[in-house]
Amino acid sequence: MKHFFTLLAFITTSLLHAQSGNSTCASAIQICLTQPVTYPAAINSGAAEAGPDYGCLGSANNPAWFLFRINTPGTHNISETNSNARDLDFILYGPFTAPTGNCTQLDSAHTADCSYAGGATETINFTSITTGDYYLLAITNYSNLATNVTFTQTSGTGDFDCEFEAVCLVSLVTATPTACDTLTNQYTLNGSVYTFNAPPTGTLLVSNGTASQTIAGPFQNATSFSLANLPSNGQDNTITATFSAAANCTGTTTFTAPAGCIPCDITIESNAPVCEGETLQFTTTFTGTAQYQWTGPLSFNSTAGNPAISNITSAHAGTYTVLVTGQNCVSERDVEVEVISAQAPQVIEIGNEICEGDILFLGALEVPGGNFTWSGPDNFTAGGRNAQVINATPANSGMYILGMSLNNCANRYDTLLTTVFPRPEISIHGDTVQTPGSSAILYVTGASGLYYYWNFYGNQTLLTSSIYTSDRDTLVAFWNNYEGVIRAEVVAEDANGCMSNPVSLSIQVNNAVGVNTVNSLSGLQVYPNPADAFLQLKNNSTLASQVMLTDIQGKKLQSFQVEAGEWKQISVEQLPSGIYFVHAGELHFPVVIAH
Repeated sequence: MKHFFTLLAFITTSLLHAQSGNSTCASAIQICLTQPVTYPAAINSGAAEAGPDYGCLGSANNPAWFLFRINTPGTHNISETNSNARDLDFILYGPFTAPTGNCTQLDSAHTADCSYAGGATETINFTSITTGDYYLLAITNYSNLATNVTFTQTSGTGDFDCEFEAVCLVSLVTATPTACDTLTNQYTLNGSVYTFNAPPTGTLLVSNGTASQTIAGPFQNATSFSLANLPSNGQDNTITATFSAAANCTGTTTFTAPAGCIPCDITIESNAPVCEGETLQFTTTFTGTAQYQWTGPLSFNSTAGNPAISNITSAHAGTYTVLVTGQNCVSERDVEVEVISAQAPQVIEIGNEICEGDILFLGALEVPGGNFTWSGPDNFTAGGRNAQVINATPANSGMYILGMSLNNCANRYDTLLTTVFPRPEISIHGDTVQTPGSSAILYVTGASGLYYYWNFYGNQTLLTSSIYTSDRDTLVAFWNNYEGVIRAEVVAEDANGCMSNPVSLSIQVNNAVGVNTVNSLSGLQVYPNPADAFLQLKNNSTLASQVMLTDIQGKKLQSFQVEAGEWKQISVEQLPSGIYFVHAGELHFPVVIAH
């Protein structure tokens, strides 16, 4: 084992250089208190690490950690003084059975002594039990003022083991760059690595990631290094020092390289202005090997020589900067990027639900400079902001797309969903020859839910009055007692407000015998119509006919069979006056009961 008296002399002298390497529990310096230990108190190093229970300490700023091992158990009285009479405090943890792995056990159960007194002198008192036990001592610099701290055992029956193996620790790495060389655009980095208990063999590697120096042992407490021919680029760098014979013995520091002093011959360009959604492309011109560092809006960052940004947005507009570092030059260039905003068209919903035969109007808000195109169902295309589909049909229903290009940028779109409702389809029925002074039934067939509008044209004085059903699909017309011609016309309206084409029936009112009183239904004669007390039915066919009488809602009232050639009389005097239907097979005929 390495004898600790050599180590002790090293600590007493070299700790005066700097004391930042043992600011955490894990980096505690191994010491032997048989001889006095002196070190410069830490300043401006902040609060102690989180995790340990700091016991009596009201604050734990600027800590310095030490590790020692018991040789002879017993009482220990350790005096702690400092050169400038500052207020220093301490906490002692232990005992522990191993030199490492104890930093998670710094709790009240392992607190051996603690003081937060305001004086410049502290006395550490504890009693050790077992040979080989370890203790961790944390001394804090409450005043945050410079002073040299000395502590040693002044009395007690126990003593300390000064011959256990010390652990390598890099306490400080310094790095100082020279000025930029105006001939080469390079600089040299000089520095030192300060070490406690450096390994006696192996090498020390000092590197900034691109350049390095390997130094062979044996090592002093301060080992100098120098890295030459580094590019002057003004960038932040990190220096790492590592001992090959002690993998965990490492240290780092940061520094900033001097700015370049020779400009590179370089130009940068972009394909701006670009439209939103396109790709922004940068191009650099430089002969030779170089490093590139791009920055720009939206935290843009790239190390490519010719970077690109796809799917560009208006937020990408602004200034982009590239720092180019060549072998012997450095330059920074800016390029301004304009992004053309993509303005989408806006459709105006003039009326997107219409009826067959109407005009479908397509329109959009005006955009100065915009070029508009429409496309839609049934191969519809049109140019311009406003367009029409004349005499629309259901085939024109669907999605219409409005595209707009602006400032040579690709189209943006808006859509309009349209519906063209079909016209209701209807037909009108009734005898075209009627008897003066009588009545007739006219009716319309069509889809359910339609509402019908009736009109009469021609000699309207023939019509004395009319009776409609509730949904107006059936009408009873009463004629004056003279002859003439009249035309009945019907238009239907559905729930969408769409109107059918008009259908009409021309009626001659004359004295042709029996036309109005005898009606034919598939070979079956029905009379009189209107009826009062009874209906007469004659089957003129050679086959029997099954006949049914219903009311206007379709409710069955009577059902009977009329044999071939048979006359049959049906009583209707018990039925209320109104409109009824006689059904024979697939054919249906309206009759009026009028009492």
